Amino acid sequence: MLHNQNTGKIINMKRVMKQFRNGWGLLIRCNRTLKEQVNVWK
Repeated sequence: MLHNQNTGKIINMKRVMKQFRNGWGLLIRCNRTLKEQVNVWK
């Protein structure tokens, strides 16, 4: 029982980390495109 709860928490953490990493990647990609846009406008 307790072991199952711990496993569930670990799986949840992995899922959250994956989502966080995906969001971070999107942010970085947006930042990169923004910088390119600024360079084009210059």
